[in-house]
Amino acid sequence: MDYLNNEKDTKTKQKKYTPRTINRILQLVKTYLNYAYKRDYVNIELAGKIERVKEKKVVRGHLEPDEFMKLVNLDWSDKRIKAAVLLAIFASMRKGEVRALQWGDIDFNKNTISIKRNFVDEYDAAGNPVFKEPKTGSARKGSYLIFSDLKNCLLELYSETPFKKPDDLVLVNIWKTNAQNQNHLKQYTPMSDTAIKRDFSRMIEAIGIDIKSQKERKLVYHGLRHTFVSYMSLFAGDSVVMSLSGHESLRMLENYSHPIESAALSALETANKALDKYRQHPAGNDTPGLVN
Repeated sequence: MDYLNNEKDTKTKQKKYTPRTINRILQLVKTYLNYAYKRDYVNIELAGKIERVKEKKVVRGHLEPDEFMKLVNLDWSDKRIKAAVLLAIFASMRKGEVRALQWGDIDFNKNTISIKRNFVDEYDAAGNPVFKEPKTGSARKGSYLIFSDLKNCLLELYSETPFKKPDDLVLVNIWKTNAQNQNHLKQYTPMSDTAIKRDFSRMIEAIGIDIKSQKERKLVYHGLRHTFVSYMSLFAGDSVVMSLSGHESLRMLENYSHPIESAALSALETANKALDKYRQHPAGNDTPGLVN
């Protein structure tokens, strides 16, 4: 009997966790470390030193046009969350790129967004967020604001936020500062990863896709990039879609940038107009005043 118990204990000790489980544990540890650091319980920023382990690529689900347009028409109280969702749907932005976006990256007059930075929950010794280049060198610029839904949402957010300078973040973690906390830099941080994931799921639920269906269809925030690619593929070839979504193969397209830019603009215009049948108001008729 003792032999059997020892064998059972050995098997228990040898149990291996999946990379996904390990990363979830690491993220939890990072959350606690960030909490402690921001409140000066610890003097060293440790969370940024924790690296994720590699995971196998997971096939993520996407939304159909009639579904993601329900998100557009959904009245959501937190404009930051809605902006984060629409930036992924209409500009194919990764979560880290959305969290690092600054108002100076947006040109409302020319309808362009420049995607220059990425944020992966790293902070320097002073508590300031550390921004890096987008994943796989996928910095890009596109006329994504041709989609009036995205443009209007960002303009509404701009009118509400007190942070309007070119180098201010579009999605700020908090909008009010605590006078008792002398370190205001620690309060000005990118919106949390958890808040975006949590509220995205709630938005999906609000348009009629329950939690069970979300899991079955593998509907997660990152899947909104797939939504963009899937939808834009109806109006453009692979090279144009890759240039707009910032996939790895973008480097192969550098010698063809001018024709692709023209084709991308045409595709975005056509894709935008095709969504009119889902809109409560036709595109172009409800755009607020532009930001100078």
